[in-house]
Amino acid sequence: MTVLKQALPADHAAADGHFPGNPVIPGAVLLSEALRMIEAGLGRRLSPYRIRRAKFPHPARPGDELELSFSETRGALRFECTVRGKAVLAGEVECAALRRRDAQERSRISRTSRGAWGLARATMARVRPRSRSTGSHRLTRALSPTCAPLKN
Repeated sequence: MTVLKQALPADHAAADGHFPGNPVIPGAVLLSEALRMIEAGLGRRLSPYRIRRAKFPHPARPGDELELSFSETRGALRFECTVRGKAVLAGEVECAALRRRDAQERSRISRTSRGAWGLARATMARVRPRSRSTGSHRLTRALSPTCAPLKN
């Protein structure tokens, strides 16, 4: 889990006129700031992305210090922003950068396991039915030092 901190400016432009006398940072701006912080923390762009979930349990105000924590889970990022220990944003975002990395990882695993599958295919290629016309299911196999003959 990665944790990042950022202070919201006391004179944030989005708070101007957003509830005069009781300024709050709009949820869309807070979400945008959180995604930019995540990109900075990962060192790469998330776009294109899809926001799976976003909840705003408490308001964030100009001058507050955000503490963002995030972690990766199956092609998505789960994140939470808190101000003085109180959650102001919790969500999950699915992004292409993580899907590409997951696909590359699956491809790498597939390539390394191909060796075992290649061995299995080679072994199966040596297994031949003795007689197709009689319906016999006896199998013959080319013997190698590691393979024992099949028994009926």
